[in-house]
Amino acid sequence: MVNFIIEPVKPATAFKVEIATDTAARVRFASNGKIKMYGKLSRVKDARQVFDRMCDKDSLSWFLMLAVYAQNGHMEEAKLMFSQMPERSLISFNMMISSLGRCGCVQEAYKIFNNMPHRDLVSWNAVISAYGQNGYINETVQVFDAMPERDMISWTVVLTLHANNRNLEEAKNIFEKMPERDLAAWNCMLNAYSQSGYPQEARRVFYSMPQRSLISWTVMLNLSAVNSSLQETKNIFEAIPENNLVSCTSMISAYAQSGYHLEAKSLFDRMPCWNLVTWTAMLAACVRAGSIFMAEDIFKKMPFKNPVACNAMLAGYAHAGKVEQAKCIFDKMPCWSLVSWSSLLYVYAGSRDMDLTRRFFDKMPYQQLVSWNTMLDAYAQNRYMAEARVMFNAMVEKDVISWTIMLAGYGLSGQSSLARKTFAQMPGKNEVSWDAMLSACTQAGDSISVFELFHTMQMAGIYNQVGFVSALNAHGQVGSVKCARSCFVSMAFDCGIQPCHQHYSCIIDGLARAGYIDNARELIGNMPFVPTSLDWLCLLAACRSLECGTCVSKWVSGIASSRAMYSLLANVWAWH
Repeated sequence: MVNFIIEPVKPATAFKVEIATDTAARVRFASNGKIKMYGKLSRVKDARQVFDRMCDKDSLSWFLMLAVYAQNGHMEEAKLMFSQMPERSLISFNMMISSLGRCGCVQEAYKIFNNMPHRDLVSWNAVISAYGQNGYINETVQVFDAMPERDMISWTVVLTLHANNRNLEEAKNIFEKMPERDLAAWNCMLNAYSQSGYPQEARRVFYSMPQRSLISWTVMLNLSAVNSSLQETKNIFEAIPENNLVSCTSMISAYAQSGYHLEAKSLFDRMPCWNLVTWTAMLAACVRAGSIFMAEDIFKKMPFKNPVACNAMLAGYAHAGKVEQAKCIFDKMPCWSLVSWSSLLYVYAGSRDMDLTRRFFDKMPYQQLVSWNTMLDAYAQNRYMAEARVMFNAMVEKDVISWTIMLAGYGLSGQSSLARKTFAQMPGKNEVSWDAMLSACTQAGDSISVFELFHTMQMAGIYNQVGFVSALNAHGQVGSVKCARSCFVSMAFDCGIQPCHQHYSCIIDGLARAGYIDNARELIGNMPFVPTSLDWLCLLAACRSLECGTCVSKWVSGIASSRAMYSLLANVWAWH
């Protein structure tokens, strides 16, 4: 026998209430969904219109509207919404603290944190992140010490703050005390050592990592590009499991820094896609290598040209001395930075049109020390030393470059006494200053001063290739072959400086001047460089034998014919 359970019939009014309630819930659910959707699309006004039309808002409606304002950076509206909420949940408090921290309103974030009826770990992490993201070291540490419990986020915030502020000892202590470390913590420590100039410690961290991300590999790639050989950088690049735009761009920059722009272009061509940073890195590689035609091709193909790319192309034209092309790039730029103005000023300075250069200098909206030095150098290199002196005296700020420009200018124009006076008055000297003074004495034929200055440089531990060129030239001028040879040998064995072609040329000239024609001729044939016409002309200038002069002239004519060669050969004939 089947038993039927008969329920009492509900009144009609009860059915109406259930239907009405169910309908209101569906409308509220749909409205909340719209608010959330508009928030994700950053359509804040549309979300607010939906919120205002709602007749039956619940706590979720208020929270969603608060989230729309907070997540889209409308903090004034978010603060007003938070103050008007009929009831505030723990999640609402946490969201306000995090949002205020992201926009830099740290004190307001802490005020809300301080007024919370109760807090959880998320609340503590939100306020410590607010302090940490805005660089409040002491406050971050105080909150960290006061936390009743900590998780990975808490530890990582403090670690990141110390790492970003180059407090490596504190970062290392935090890292070692962490109960567990995730990939973000390892990457943070790796980046801290890398950015602070500790490549060995960075490598130790990298090879100790239990796992690595593309970020880890890219940090090591950039570190190797600066501190290691190109081969080691290539090895790291090839070991990356999966390269992306960032790592490929870093490798292109590494090639550029080492002067391998063709290898950079090869990698660039193999990439499936490029972004603006990649295009600009490739352009900079061509400019650095002096490959102006390749740089022009890259620049024309760029889908978008930002100021950095324009400045790079401008610098390329500046070094190539292409005045019209540089001016064309400059005129098309939407805005100009100090780099833009200085690059075009450099172009005009190299054109030797001093009136045009000065007019452009006076037209610059702001003139920093680099601009003054560029204009000063233009005067000095073109031997307008009176104008250079007026400008030098008018400069509010001077650095060692300014003084060295004046010193070199006096040397170039043959005013060695003013060069010495400037050198004596310099408040600070660097290697370039010493080299400029040596060159001034060499050009003036003052070998004694060259020897004295060179000896003083050696006593101060200043050794470089330019200084040895001046010393070898001076020995050649006075005919001291033995001293020149000793100086040449000392450069390599005592100072560790590899002789360049110019050093060999100085010895050839010295031997020829002293009458050691056969020795000079033998050195030209045996030196590890291809002889230039200048090397042979030095030898020809010293020839007093018709046979020797005729033989040398044949060698020179095979390289390059010039008026100097024929003039010197005529002198040899005149001797006979």
